[in-house]
Amino acid sequence: MHRLNKGALIICRVLAVFNWIAMAASLLGLIAVWTGITAEQLPLLHNLGVTVGGMNLSLNPAENHILPGTQAIVFIGGAALSLARALMFHGVSAVLLTARETGTPFLPSVVKHLQQVGVLSIAQPLIVLVVGLLTANHLRTELDFTSAVIGLMVLCLSQYFSQGVRLQQDVDGMV
Repeated sequence: MHRLNKGALIICRVLAVFNWIAMAASLLGLIAVWTGITAEQLPLLHNLGVTVGGMNLSLNPAENHILPGTQAIVFIGGAALSLARALMFHGVSAVLLTARETGTPFLPSVVKHLQQVGVLSIAQPLIVLVVGLLTANHLRTELDFTSAVIGLMVLCLSQYFSQGVRLQQDVDGMV
């Protein structure tokens, strides 16, 4: 069990780092759009792109015929999605680390992290929905509510953990 927990912790941390990098790339794309820098002027931007709700947006002019305002919205959405995912994986890492260090998952901090993971999971399709609504005349998005369903299940699970915290405190009070 210890190896499984350690492996899951490593995976969550790696995924959090990848999402922080994706957020930075989205913000770089946003800055490039705002300043008017093109891929020809800065070769680093040539392969920079973001995917939000099935929309693939690249700063390569050969592949991109989208208005700068729409590009900015997509890059902001990409940054918001990446931030939500990074914080979500950070929350899962915190739950795994806390359970490993304390020997019990029934702590108020675990409940708080589970609630944050649930809310962040629900927020992801909502971000895509907002980006889709703001860019509806120019781009087509694909909505997938799987993460919202998972988020609702995690929020329900957090309520069981909250009850476990109360029971743990009762048991600790008796000893």
